Amino acid sequence: MHHGDLEFDEFDTPAAVYLVWRDEQRIVRGLIRMLRTDRPYMMESYWPHLVRDDLPHSADIFQITRVCVDKTVDPFRRRTILPELLCAVAGHLDLMGGVGMVGVTLSVCG
Repeated sequence: MHHGDLEFDEFDTPAAVYLVWRDEQRIVRGLIRMLRTDRPYMMESYWPHLVRDDLPHSADIFQITRVCVDKTVDPFRRRTILPELLCAVAGHLDLMGGVGMVGVTLSVCG
């Protein structure tokens, strides 16, 4: 769904946590959305067939979604954005008493 230039889905709720990476001009160049798995989340709703074992349903396990890095950022700098966002995820997990995260990624080979 779209509203103006913004894309959103049913998981963009006040319960979602957004971690953003901003450049010196405060422009968002990277983003990760965190969803607790004790409420509806994307993997459970759309991709349960991708998981062999039981899906998590816990306030201390988060699904990571909307992982993105701006393609227009120079390649050297791009290599720092995702690791820094993942450090922020680890910090948020620690702050919230989280024990883990799950996610689905696109694998591109070749």
